[in-house]
Amino acid sequence: AAGPLLYMFLGQPELFLIRFQIEGLTAATMTQLMEANGWSRGQLLATHLGRASLLFYSTVDRNFDFYDTERSLLWGLANGLLVLGILTALARLRRWPYHIPLAWFGLTVLFAGMLMDYPIKTPRFITLAPVVCIFMAFGLQFLYVTAMAAFPGRRFIAPLLAGGLLLILVATNLHGYFVDYRARESYGRWTSETATLLAQTLAQEAEPVELWFLGNRSVTYA
Repeated sequence: AAGPLLYMFLGQPELFLIRFQIEGLTAATMTQLMEANGWSRGQLLATHLGRASLLFYSTVDRNFDFYDTERSLLWGLANGLLVLGILTALARLRRWPYHIPLAWFGLTVLFAGMLMDYPIKTPRFITLAPVVCIFMAFGLQFLYVTAMAAFPGRRFIAPLLAGGLLLILVATNLHGYFVDYRARESYGRWTSETATLLAQTLAQEAEPVELWFLGNRSVTYA
C-alpha cells in the first residue's frame, strides 16, 4: 500500500523532508520545547515516545479535533485485545511473520509521534488501523488457543468465547460511532462544526437558498 508513496520519496527525497521541517522535531523545535517545559533532551524524547505509544490506550488528543476528543483511539475490549496481541507477537518474535506488524507499529510511533513536535496528532496514526486489527486478531487467537487447552473435553467453549468477544467488539464500535460519536456532531474540528451548523440552518429554509460565504477559507475544508 505504501509502495507509490515510497517510490515518490525515493525519486524526490526533498518532499519527505518538507513536512518534517514544518511539523517535525527539528533542532530549533526541540530547543523551544525543552526550554518551555524545563526538560532535558532525553526527557523530551521519552515524553514524546510515551504519549505516542499510549495514544491507542489512554492518551487523548484534545488539540486536533478530527476524531474523538473524549477518549483514546481505542477503548474497552479493543484496548485489551490490542495489548494482548502485541504481547503475543513479541512472545513469537523468533518467527519472522510477526516482525512485520511489530515493525509497522513501532516505526509509525517513532516517525509519526516521537519525532514530531506534537506527538499525538491522531490523523497520523489512523494509518495503523490495519495492523491494529491484526494485533487484535492475535489477541483473539491467543484466547481461543488458551481456552482449547484449558477445556479439552469441552471444545465448544473456545469458539463461543472468541465469537462472543468478537460480537461485543463489533457492537461496541457500532454503538461508539453511530450512537455516541456521530450524535455529538463534533467531528472535524471547528471548521466542520461551523459548516454543519450552517447546513442545518439552511436546511430549515422552505425554499432553496443561494449562499455566498465570506469568511475563513479553512471552513471550506469541512
